[in-house]
Amino acid sequence: FVPESDVPPLPEGEYYQFQVLGLEVYASSGRLLGKVSDIIEAGEKDVYIVTGQGEEFLIPVTDEAVEKIDVKGGKIKLRPMKGYIPE
Repeated sequence: FVPESDVPPLPEGEYYQFQVLGLEVYASSGRLLGKVSDIIEAGEKDVYIVTGQGEEFLIPVTDEAVEKIDVKGGKIKLRPMKGYIPE
């Protein structure tokens, strides 16, 4: 309930949950998987729940899974992970 302009900046590569919720999530192939609908706090790393097109994916927020988070552009790009993240 604080204006975004009053929120202290985080170190590079870290984001507030409100900045990530609603971002579009793309597979490495460019396929839109959906949007971040919720975030599970799971110890050191969060897990993004991505919902779209009748599917739901659980994406661990790790360097192996997430290539880029572009808050200003409204997108998250995933790395290829055979058998885990669909192309």
